[in-house]
Amino acid sequence: MKTIFQLVAILLVLLNVGCSSSGGDTGTVPAAFTWAPGIYEGTFTATGSTPENVALIVTSTNRFALANIDGTEMAIGDASGASLTTSDGFTATLAAALSGTYSAPGVTGTFSLADAGLYNRTSSTAKLEGIWVDNFYLLTTGTTTWTIDAAGNVLMTSISGCAASGTFNTINASNNEYTVTLTVTNCLGFNGIYNGFGFTDDEFFTDDMIAMVIENTTLQTFAISAPIKQIV
Repeated sequence: MKTIFQLVAILLVLLNVGCSSSGGDTGTVPAAFTWAPGIYEGTFTATGSTPENVALIVTSTNRFALANIDGTEMAIGDASGASLTTSDGFTATLAAALSGTYSAPGVTGTFSLADAGLYNRTSSTAKLEGIWVDNFYLLTTGTTTWTIDAAGNVLMTSISGCAASGTFNTINASNNEYTVTLTVTNCLGFNGIYNGFGFTDDEFFTDDMIAMVIENTTLQTFAISAPIKQIV
């Protein structure tokens, strides 16, 4: 997982995962656990450190996005079999249905996750239509405003001057999962294209928050955000 720049929007999320297992019927062969699409919550604990609360989505296209709740570390990569992996050396491997071990350059540890019951909801860009606001954004504490139309087109503005435009798209309309693409502008040192994943969550009402994790692979920077929908 890489350390991010300060687009630290706290992920006030509950996450869910579904996992399946298979193995020999003699009881002498360890079960093989597989990452299945879902949204997860739980903890990652580095050896010798205290547990960190995390949010994780595994998509139906075998991709994943992971962030700790304070927004200081995150990863986006591939889900295959029992492992989540990224190109920079992060791996999380299931040893049981919802727990296992992980490693990154200079770090090893364990994780434990739980189902938050969010993944088995329908998704649509029309559901995202509206104005969303959060109090954390690129580089400076303040307020961002996200305006999303029924087709998933988004414009983001902030009081810092940083701006972005892009799109949300559904991955599988039967599941609570979206791709996110944003082009950041007027944000010195962080301009460029960011890609990642998001899902809706419940802050005050059903589906009134969007949790998203995005990265710019050229800049090696990440961002997370969790804006709340404005009732108008």
